[in-house]
Amino acid sequence: MAIYRHVRNKDDLLDAMTEHMLASFDTSAIKEVDWREQVRGLLYALRQVLLDHPSGGNLLSRRSLPSTNRLKIFDTSLGILRNAGFEPQEAFFTFEHLLTQVVSLVVTGNGYVQGSEEERQVWGAKLLKFYGGLPQQQYPWLVEAAPNIAARVDTDLHFKFGTDLLLAGLETMAASKRSKKL
Repeated sequence: MAIYRHVRNKDDLLDAMTEHMLASFDTSAIKEVDWREQVRGLLYALRQVLLDHPSGGNLLSRRSLPSTNRLKIFDTSLGILRNAGFEPQEAFFTFEHLLTQVVSLVVTGNGYVQGSEEERQVWGAKLLKFYGGLPQQQYPWLVEAAPNIAARVDTDLHFKFGTDLLLAGLETMAASKRSKKL
């Protein structure tokens, strides 16, 4: 094939695609003063890259040595977490967990609903009818949660909630570390 005149093999091609995809990663969040907002900005930037490149989750999940753009994002993320007080291993685990969560949310359609906004709204109506129609005596908590289950199809709200949840957990960990040092 003609493509293999430019790259040695499939792995090199996939590495080049990953590098090209990550070139659009917006690192302006690192200009924020607060580490939580830096992390939030990086999570949203990664989400945007993955939304712009639907196969990006598969590219990031491949076993390969990172190249320039991936290294910059990785190093920047670790630096933010280290400056927030996390030990090297904690910073690495945190980075890997956050990366996995963002990729998972985007690849799976931010939950269990993929498709256009109209398709998500139709599915939300079906969920509301199904869960809201369950026997109240048998499933009281599901019936109560029906509007929230149906609203989960709002991908932006779902991602914001997940980001807030992760950051709250990180803040708790960071605060605990600070109090132990005093």
